[in-house]
Amino acid sequence: MPKSSSKSRCAGFCAGSEKSSSNATPPFVRVLDSRKQPIRGLWKRGSRFYARLNVGGKDKRVSLSASSVPEARLELIKIKATGAHEAPEAALSQVANPKLCEFLAVYLDYARLTKREGTVELESRHLRLFAEKHGAT
Repeated sequence: MPKSSSKSRCAGFCAGSEKSSSNATPPFVRVLDSRKQPIRGLWKRGSRFYARLNVGGKDKRVSLSASSVPEARLELIKIKATGAHEAPEAALSQVANPKLCEFLAVYLDYARLTKREGTVELESRHLRLFAEKHGAT
């Protein structure tokens, strides 16, 4: 009399040779927000949260110290804002933000290479007026 099995891969004749290991590492699972939408770059494995970041063209998972979804989300935002994946506080102190007038000069040099002449002239007038109004000359 043949044995019948609905989920077995061996048609029921292998006497349960399928492995179901309890020591297997849990898989990475996407973390969902309150609306059941995935939070980009936030993963969970077991009880730990991980930030998935692209570092030098490679995916890298950084372990987070958060114990809840809101804490993990804030920590992920902090890591992305600082741009540091090893020591966020150390990198935050080294960030130098340029002044508006310095940035405008760099931006206009870039715009001259990539945009039409008329567009560059119009943008330079708008940016000059903006800088004068906000005292960044």
